[in-house]
Amino acid sequence: PGKLFTLRVSSETLNLVDDDKNREFLLQVRHCQNGEIETTNHECHICGSNLSTRAGYEESVSRDYSLTPSDQSCKSCPPEAYCWGGNSIGPKEGYWRISP
Repeated sequence: PGKLFTLRVSSETLNLVDDDKNREFLLQVRHCQNGEIETTNHECHICGSNLSTRAGYEESVSRDYSLTPSDQSCKSCPPEAYCWGGNSIGPKEGYWRISP
């Protein structure tokens, strides 16, 4: 994540405008986003993505979450919250949060 790569394509069969049969493309791979962590394989993993989806906000869903991409691992859902994976977390009834 967050790297810049050069992709070289070469072809003897493409009919390009000039006689150059090679092309280079710069690829920018995005950084991990909120709700994701970077794995040891340098991939972005969405927290909670390995669990099946459960419907309804009233059901206690025990998924993990992450609020910052720099987290080393996904965090367990606190008992006073609902966690739906990624960076989606909200308070259970009787609890409140400081910001939306």
